[in-house]
Amino acid sequence: MKEHYSAVHRFVGFLCLFFLLIFAPSLSAQVSFSQTLLNYNGNQNLSGGVTGMMFGPDNRLYVTSLHGKVNIFSIERNGTNDYQVTDVEVLDDIQDIVNHDDDGTACSGSFFQCNNRETIGIVVTGSAQNPVFYVSSSDVRIGAGSGGGNGDVGLDTNSGVITRFSWTGSSWDVVDIVRGLPRSEENHATNGLDLVTIGGKPYLLVAQGGHTNGGGPSVNFVFSTEYALAAAVLAIDLEAIDSMPVQLDNGRKYIYDLPTLDDPTRPNANGITDPD
Repeated sequence: MKEHYSAVHRFVGFLCLFFLLIFAPSLSAQVSFSQTLLNYNGNQNLSGGVTGMMFGPDNRLYVTSLHGKVNIFSIERNGTNDYQVTDVEVLDDIQDIVNHDDDGTACSGSFFQCNNRETIGIVVTGSAQNPVFYVSSSDVRIGAGSGGGNGDVGLDTNSGVITRFSWTGSSWDVVDIVRGLPRSEENHATNGLDLVTIGGKPYLLVAQGGHTNGGGPSVNFVFSTEYALAAAVLAIDLEAIDSMPVQLDNGRKYIYDLPTLDDPTRPNANGITDPD
């Protein structure tokens, strides 16, 4: 039986090699890509690094940049490989999210660090008349790094936020639908987003970065262990979110705060005093 099993594997391997030798050259010759430059046509261009983009149902291009700007481009096609921007809308609502240190106090970083957000993921849905999009962001600071040289910079390790933008017909309604997702001491954070339907219900999938190197605490991540929900693909039940009331935090709308680690040095806002 063992000899027959090995012979079958050798035969399958031979077939794979034969296929690669015969067909691979012709397949590679058929695949080609061209590059088209987008003419901003005097409109604001992108700066700070593009992290995500997606065309919306209104045929505009929605683009996130690393430090929190959302640019929405109206693009016109003049001909083959000839595209130009005809208009751009720039939203800074992500940058308006208040940053904190890990102990809950006001952000102690530089002006740039406290007034920007590491912004990675975007997904667009809705209709041409009323587009809706979701954006992920977190504390922009990056500590530790290779060899742990930057140390613990006090960044908020529960600063991951999912923000929803809904066009009302005249303005964007901006709501932070989930707050308190994990954020590593280095640069792993709340990032890619996608929308799916599971069992007839809409969910927002979230790629959530980890706090360790392959599951083990590392000097590159200030020896943090994984937090609850870290290093995972998360599914946000949008129907459950929409069933909750919209609340206000210093004028900013939000819906759901994740329960986070108890800090024994400070009283809890919700009145719970049991450390367990």
